[in-house]
Amino acid sequence: MDRSGRRRTDPAGSLEHADPGVLMTRAKGSRVRRGLSLAELLVSMALIAAVGALIIPAVKTRLDMAQISAVIDNLDNLRAVIVQYKEDVGRYPSHLRQLQTKPGVGGVPATDICGTAVPAWARDRWQGPYIANPITGTGIDVKGVTIADALVREALAFSGEYLYIPITGLDSAMANVIDLNFDGSTGSGSGTVRYSPPGCTALTCTVRFYMPISPC
Repeated sequence: MDRSGRRRTDPAGSLEHADPGVLMTRAKGSRVRRGLSLAELLVSMALIAAVGALIIPAVKTRLDMAQISAVIDNLDNLRAVIVQYKEDVGRYPSHLRQLQTKPGVGGVPATDICGTAVPAWARDRWQGPYIANPITGTGIDVKGVTIADALVREALAFSGEYLYIPITGLDSAMANVIDLNFDGSTGSGSGTVRYSPPGCTALTCTVRFYMPISPC
């Protein structure tokens, strides 16, 4: 109170005489931030899901195309080195491992694509390794796609004899891209690239990469 008996008012809003407990509560309350409401949380989750739905397919497409490009590059290279192997050894290989290790050495089969044993003089003409990619008993792994080690000879009516390389781990869309690259069109029944079943999905296609060979 002042000398006249009137209560003096604190210009700061009577904080000088306020209850300390109230001050503490207000101080603490001033630092608390309101959290997201349920509606805001649901909206945020919906936005994240929508963005993910746009991004994930695009990323998968880029990964698939990188995988397909790697398979195409490998097949191009294999076709060239198989021809080189034939020129050196005089016979077509029966396994891709023969392109990396001399036939008959280290467990690598010593037979040619016709099932005939490769003679010593022919093995001595081997000038490999013809390929640097790691090759196992399964074949070459290309980002999850397997180019099989064991090659197959097939005689096609009215077309002559062929050697083909089996490839697994592809779906029909990926097989179509590879087919389009080598044959200029798509279709599972003819050409350099053939696959089955025609409507294969979920990485169930077996693709066969053909190259003509001289008869056995």
